[in-house]
Amino acid sequence: MTIPAVVSITPTDLATDASINTSVVLTFNTAVVATTVTPGSIVVYRRSTYEVIDGRYVVSGATVTFQPYKGLYEDTTYQIGVMGTDTTNPGGYVGSVDTEDSVQATQRYSFTTTTEQYATLDQVQQRADVTSDGPVRIADLTEPGGLELVGMSPRGFSCGNGVDLDEVTFTFSSELDADTITSTSVLMDAHCALGMDEYYATTGVDGTPVLQIAACTGLDYTQPTGSFTVTGTQLIWQRGASEPKFNYNTEIEFLLTQDIQDINGQGMLGDTRTIMSTEYFPKYLDARVIRLECGALVADKNDDTINRMIFKNSIEAWDQAGWNFTVTEPTPAVRRWVRNKTVIDLYDMIRAYADAHAGAKKVLADLEISYPASVKLPEGIRALAAAELEKLTRELRWYRGQGGARVASVGAYDRSRELERSRTWSIDYNTNSVFYDLCSPKIPASNLSSMRVKKLQMQGSVNLSATYIYGTTSYGTDLFAYTCPS
Repeated sequence: MTIPAVVSITPTDLATDASINTSVVLTFNTAVVATTVTPGSIVVYRRSTYEVIDGRYVVSGATVTFQPYKGLYEDTTYQIGVMGTDTTNPGGYVGSVDTEDSVQATQRYSFTTTTEQYATLDQVQQRADVTSDGPVRIADLTEPGGLELVGMSPRGFSCGNGVDLDEVTFTFSSELDADTITSTSVLMDAHCALGMDEYYATTGVDGTPVLQIAACTGLDYTQPTGSFTVTGTQLIWQRGASEPKFNYNTEIEFLLTQDIQDINGQGMLGDTRTIMSTEYFPKYLDARVIRLECGALVADKNDDTINRMIFKNSIEAWDQAGWNFTVTEPTPAVRRWVRNKTVIDLYDMIRAYADAHAGAKKVLADLEISYPASVKLPEGIRALAAAELEKLTRELRWYRGQGGARVASVGAYDRSRELERSRTWSIDYNTNSVFYDLCSPKIPASNLSSMRVKKLQMQGSVNLSATYIYGTTSYGTDLFAYTCPS
C-alpha cells in the first residue's frame, strides 16, 4: 500500500523564472482520488499577501494540474501547500485510489515568476529602468491560454432571426472533447421576450405572423427543443426533426459552462451565456428610425435593446386603442405613437443610468474612471416627443368607443366579391380542446360605424352556442374577429 506523496513539481521548487501564464503540475507516487483534490487540500497563494489564487484542478492518474484563472503577477513568489494529516485541515487531504491513506506530512514548494518585457502603469511610474514608452499590460487582467469561444452563427445577441431557425453554431479556439458536452455543461432554453407570455405570435395559414392572446385562445405557449453535437472545433445545436418552428417574440438562450474542455483538457475561464431573439411582432418601426431621431444619444445602444422597446410599445399602442385596429396594418398615428414613446423610454433610461452613476468612480486594475457629476442631455428631443405623444394618446383612446374586436386574426380580401363588400374568413372554433373550421363565412364590411360590430350566431353542426363578434377598420379593408364561447 502506497501513502501518497509528491515526487516532482513544475515549475521546479525555488524556480525564479516561471512564466506568468504557467500552470502548476504536481506528480504523486500513486494515482490519487480526484474528489480529494480541492482548493483546501492543495493551496496555491501569493506568499507576500497570502492571497489564494483561483483556478481549476485537473486530475489524471497520479498527476494533478492547477490552471490559474488569471495570469500570475510578474516578479512575485507563489507558495504551493499540499496539506497533510499532520495538520488540522478542514479542507481534507489528497488520498490514494488503491488505499485509504492520505498525504501524511504537509509538503510546501515555491517559485517566483519572471519579469516580462511589458510593465504595469504603477511600474512605469515607479521603476527607474523603464525609460521609453511602449505597450502597457495590466497584470490583473492577463489570462492564460485556454479554451475560448471565438465565434457564433447567428451572432450572439442578434435579433430578428427567422422562426424557422434550425441550427446554431458555436466555434471554439481548439478541438473540443465531445465527452465534456453533456446535459449539464451546455443548455438551451426558449421563452417569451420581455416575459410577455400573454402576447405571442405564430405563423398563420398564409405564412404571416398571427398575434395570439393566451387568455382568449387558450393555447399553450410551446417552443421547439434540440440537441448538441460536436464537430472538431464546433459545437452545433440543431432543432429536432419533428419539432415545430419557434414562435415570434422568442428569446433563445444558450448557457455554455466552464465544464466544456478541449482535447488537451483546457477549459473556459468561466460560464458563457448568450441570448438571441426571433422576429418581434408586432413591431411598427425599425431601430434605424429611432437612431435617426436620437442620433448620438443612442450610439452605444444595441439594436436589440431598441427593438425590444419598439415591440413593447407596439403592443401598448394596441392596448391604448382598445384593440380597435388590425395588428398587421396600423394607422400612421399608431406608428407615430410608438416612435415618440420609444424615444421617451430611451431618454429616461439614459437619464436614470446617468443619475445613478453621477460622481461615482470605477477602478479597473490601474485605471480609474470618474463619471461626471451631472450629464447634459438634449432636453428638446424628449419635450417634442412628449408633446406629440399626449395628442396621439388621446387619438388612440378615441378608438375605444368605436367598437370592434379584441383579437386580431389574419384574413384574405376576396376581390371576386368586391361588389358585395365581403371578406372570406376561415375561423377556428375551440371547444373541449377540439378545433373546427367554420367553413369560411362571408361577412359584410362597411365604413359605417354602425356596421363595424356585428354579432352573428353561427348555425350548423359545429356551432352550439358561440357568439362571434366581427369588425372592420375605419377604411373597410380588413376584418378582425374575436370568438368567445357563450
